[in-house]
Amino acid sequence: MPIRSNLAFKTRFPICSVCNEPVELDTAKVDEGGNAIHEECLVADISIRKATTLLLKEREKMPKVGIIHFPKQSSNS
Repeated sequence: MPIRSNLAFKTRFPICSVCNEPVELDTAKVDEGGNAIHEECLVADISIRKATTLLLKEREKMPKVGIIHFPKQSSNS
């Protein structure tokens, strides 16, 4: 979790869309939805989205595997 100064808690600041902590206006960034966000939170959010997208693309390349059904064995003892 990012380290914040006490200034952010003394005054009313916008809330980060990722970590829900106050964002000081002089260090605030804006996410794709126009919401205030800390720079560290923005970097983490972009990194996670990129990694997720890459994993999903790799998953699509993998061969589809179905369920294998084995015939029931007779219970002749």
